[in-house]
This record gives sequence, C-alpha cells and structure tokens, in this order.
Amino acid sequence: PGIERALTLRTVEDVERIVAHVKEKPLTAVVIGGGFIGVEIAENLVHKGIKTSVVEASDQVLAPLDPEMAFLVATEMRSKGVDLHLGVSASEITSEAVLLSDGTLLDAELVILAIGVRPEIGLAQTAGLTVGSRKGIQVDEFNRTNDLDIYAIGDAAEKTDALDGSATLVPLANLANRHGRIVADHINGRIIRPVATIGTAIVKVFELTIATTGWNERRLSTSGRNFKVIHTHPS
Repeated sequence: PGIERALTLRTVEDVERIVAHVKEKPLTAVVIGGGFIGVEIAENLVHKGIKTSVVEASDQVLAPLDPEMAFLVATEMRSKGVDLHLGVSASEITSEAVLLSDGTLLDAELVILAIGVRPEIGLAQTAGLTVGSRKGIQVDEFNRTNDLDIYAIGDAAEKTDALDGSATLVPLANLANRHGRIVADHINGRIIRPVATIGTAIVKVFELTIATTGWNERRLSTSGRNFKVIHTHPS
C-alpha cells in the first residue's frame, strides 16, 4: 500500500524528478533496497544533508558480496549517518512515513524505490522473439535474437556466464556498453571476439571502494564447487 508515492530510478526523467524533490529540501528520506543503486542513492542524499534510512529485506547490503565484505560496507554507511535496517521489508508507505515489517515507523518526506530490475521483454515477446530461461531476451554471441535481423543488447538481453556457461542476467553498464560495440562491429563485418560474462561491478560508498567479480562464496557452495577463500589485509 502507498507504493505510488515512491520514486524510482530508471530513466533521465526519473533523475530529474528526484532532483526536483531534493531541491525542496526534505528533512528525511527512505531508500528501499540495499543494492548498488540504493547504496549510491543513500550516500548522495546524506551528502545533501538529508537524514536517510535504507531498508533491505535480506540480511546484508550489496548481495553479490560475501557477508564479511558486506559487513564492512554496512559499518561504513552507519558511521556516516545512514540508518540501516537489514532483514526487514517495507510493508506500507503512508503520506509521511514508511512502515516496516517489524513494526518500525520511519519518517519519510522522500521515498525512493531501488529493489532491483527485471528485463523489459514485452516488445520482444510481441515480435515473437525467444525469451530465455532467465526471462531475458535470448541472443547468440553476436547479440542476435532468433530473428537474425534483430539484435538485443543491455540489461534486457541474457548473457553467458563465464564459469559454467549458463544463461545469466547481469544488469551492469559496462556490459551494456560492450553489447553495443559488439553489435556495431557485427553490422560492419568486423571480427568479433565473443566474451563471456564474469559480472564485475565497482561502487564507491563514502570512503570505501567495493569491487566484486565472479561468483561469491555462497553461490559456489550452493553449486557444490570446490573453492578456496583467501583474506588479504594490505596496508
């Protein structure tokens, strides 16, 4: 209930709406979702002097990280004034607040929803294109769909996981950029080197820089793969 009051961050127009609300100098904000977008939004709101809470339904921020890494991010966020609520979800948004599943009521003049993305496949389905196992548009190594005159790129297109060769969804800007270059080269008849997806992401959170690539420990354990864990503590 009340979800229509929440702003989302997807398009340039969405950014302009958020900026317009921030210019009204709200005192409080709630960001729902502790992924890359939610964490970055929270940092920017804090820099604007807005008391900001982040609500994340799982027990850690930045799901691709292993827990011991995510703990350091949460500690940094809290040290900079972010009110972090982990393991709870938003159950209702009112005109002035966000009610959480544990009964907590957070003041919220501004509410921003950042709980993830899913492929926009409506047009592809209407056009009769094949949708893959991950509900993204299925493409070959040149990013062609099953209709060879139509390409699909970016977050809506499925990728090939470098570790096991399975279909995967990795909504990252660097991959979308690579897709665009592959399509341009293919159209122009240039030689293309197909590259599987590792899923590298880098984000700045206040005084920390966090990076992740490949599978995390949890996913490796679930898959039954053998792996080693190495912790380094550089200066």
